[in-house]
Amino acid sequence: MKKGFTLIELAIVLIIIGILMGIGAGLIGSLIKNAKMRKTRSVVEAAKEAVKGYAVSHRVLPNNSTFKSIFPEKDPWNQDLVYIYDEKLSEDANTTYDLCRRGKTTNIDVHICYN
Repeated sequence: MKKGFTLIELAIVLIIIGILMGIGAGLIGSLIKNAKMRKTRSVVEAAKEAVKGYAVSHRVLPNNSTFKSIFPEKDPWNQDLVYIYDEKLSEDANTTYDLCRRGKTTNIDVHICYN
């Protein structure tokens, strides 16, 4: 008698392998998205620290072109970060203006959108 797999056994094994690969492919997509989101958070945190460092040393906020020079990194989807600042607090305004002597208000309202 020959030893080996019958076609039915082979078909069952291939079906099981297909199911496992299908489940794995779905999980990989989710894991990649979560990894990119974690990386995005760290990139934004690094950008925030770069702006803070610039503001401490120059006593004004950087403008868009300066922001790109102090933080040229892109997000994990290879998109530029969007930097929004109050122009009255930036180097585009009066260069003798001191950021630290400004009151606690700005001309910008922040709204968090979850979509």
